Amino acid sequence: MLRRPYVSLLLLIPLFAILFDGCLEIETTSRVNSDGTIHRTVVIKGDSAAIHLGNFPLPLDSSWDREIQKSDDKKFILTATRLFRDADEMSEALKGTTGKTLGIRVELHRQFQWFFTTLRYRETWLNFDPFRMVPVTDYLSPTELDFFISHELSKEPYPTRGDSLAGKDASERFEKWYTANLFEAYYQNFMDGVKMLNDPSLTPSSVAAVKDKLCEKCMPLYFEKNKIDTLELIFRSVLKTPAVQKAMAANSEGFKDFMARLRFVDGVTENSYQSNIIMPGLIIRTNASALDGSKASWKDYIKFSLLRDTDLEVESRVTNWWAIFATGVVVVALLVLLIATTLRRRRVIQTQAP
Repeated sequence: MLRRPYVSLLLLIPLFAILFDGCLEIETTSRVNSDGTIHRTVVIKGDSAAIHLGNFPLPLDSSWDREIQKSDDKKFILTATRLFRDADEMSEALKGTTGKTLGIRVELHRQFQWFFTTLRYRETWLNFDPFRMVPVTDYLSPTELDFFISHELSKEPYPTRGDSLAGKDASERFEKWYTANLFEAYYQNFMDGVKMLNDPSLTPSSVAAVKDKLCEKCMPLYFEKNKIDTLELIFRSVLKTPAVQKAMAANSEGFKDFMARLRFVDGVTENSYQSNIIMPGLIIRTNASALDGSKASWKDYIKFSLLRDTDLEVESRVTNWWAIFATGVVVVALLVLLIATTLRRRRVIQTQAP
């Protein structure tokens, strides 16, 4: 399970692919057509239960064509395909549900330049943090995030050794954000329960007065699922009243939702991901980690989406042969007309000569 090592993401990020074998292997491929339509293929590989239960982190409703096959290694492979009229339709289908499925936004811009048409495709894997109680920018600056993610996503080398080591300092601050974010969500659920309970022995003001102490004692747990029950013991030991348990029971639905969101994060980060984008024409710019002809590919990018939106970008140029042919026809016609006009003038001059 991806928990304690995950909070050291900025330091250990190159080791993720080695240390964690995902429960599901998820590969998405978007083939962009010159007319603006997009053919999307999602291939998910896993054991029989995972595939047939259909509990996937991607939105795949009944509008997709599906096929399940058994692989040579006794696992099962689900292949889902769908043709979208445009990027807007695709974005609507992939927008996801916070805390339940990942969300993806798609943009496709076409710029006609007579001999060429430029296509710019962007696939944004939206931030999937289901709690969002504390902004990551409270602990890491936007510049640090931009620099780190851009290099790790495209696998470009850092300019200096100092830059590559800068992640060590950022790792500690990331860890503080991760745990503070989860604590704030848990604490808010508890406060809601306190208000629902309305017990004079446990008031919102008395809980708020010891919030810092609660946070300090809860932080070392890193909110692993098998240690969540310990949080109740900590709250009881600090607040020293049996009403703590009653407050949690009063907001049982809130805590159930908290656990569901925590399981969602675990489920997403346990899987392995690869995305491919196939463009028409010649690719002239991309932030992909691998490029094979007209196909750009990215791996291990999902971890960045816990921090913020992650963009997979690619730009290609399509030759408009019809425009070249049309231009050629016009040029030839003009040349023929020019030659014909010149010859006609010569004949006129010759006939007029004495």
